[in-house]
Amino acid sequence: MDDSDGNCPPAPPANPHLVFAEAVQTCPVAELPACDRLAGITTNLQGGLSKVFRTIVKQPDIDVSWTGTRWDRQTFDNIMSARAELRLLRTVRPHDNIVRYFGVIEGVGTVLEYVDGPSLHTVIDQRPYPGPAQIVSWVDQCIRGLTHIHSYNLSHGDISPANIHVTTDDVVKFIDFGRSTSPGETCHPGTSYFTAPEIWLRESDVDGILADAYSIGVVFAEMVRWRTSAGEYDWDLTKHIARLGLGIIYDTSELRMLSGLIRSYVNHRSTRSRVSVTHIVSPESESAALS
Repeated sequence: MDDSDGNCPPAPPANPHLVFAEAVQTCPVAELPACDRLAGITTNLQGGLSKVFRTIVKQPDIDVSWTGTRWDRQTFDNIMSARAELRLLRTVRPHDNIVRYFGVIEGVGTVLEYVDGPSLHTVIDQRPYPGPAQIVSWVDQCIRGLTHIHSYNLSHGDISPANIHVTTDDVVKFIDFGRSTSPGETCHPGTSYFTAPEIWLRESDVDGILADAYSIGVVFAEMVRWRTSAGEYDWDLTKHIARLGLGIIYDTSELRMLSGLIRSYVNHRSTRSRVSVTHIVSPESESAALS
């Protein structure tokens, strides 16, 4: 927002409560019983009459900007994003590799499991290389979690190292489902570097699950290389899309570990594999993956 000319009036107060309430009303999916939502979650404290769970509350963030003539709120995108995330969280049964959903607080936000650990982006950026066995374990968990989502015919929609967290116990957790789609719905770009080419090229009949396969393939490549392409996030997007139009996609020439798996995901969508548990590489086959 630029109000340096002093001509714009004070911004009106944003109301995330109304946005969230509308998202809840337009997503009337039945929630799981509370006992199912809490199953397997460790309590922080337990007394004679109650248990205390550590959670977070996720609330829509309203972007209010001055267009030059009026204040504009991106409420539609916020509502659609909250609705998409709620649909996935309310539809998909609990899984170890997906952030746990507890419910909603009316007019406030979504109550989610507190993930005790940083994003995969932070892990790659700040920690030393953990070794092939750990990489394979994380890949295994990513595939299991994403396959679970896909089994409900839903996509994640914005897979990147920033939207995958690693707990202190090295458990992988997918978060942030605001770009999730079901078959026939329009897929919108997520994190630039990890978005499938067909979404940038606005091809018809984009398959959200195949787009997820591309995204997770790039994530796996970043894990194997043990560096993130943070410097490339600020690239020239126009040139990038032009390269995608020429069929120039992720370069896997330098990859050895899990290279076959990664290549199967970052191919053109006509030959790209859907993420499947049949591709899981166990630590025991680590030597084969490195050959």
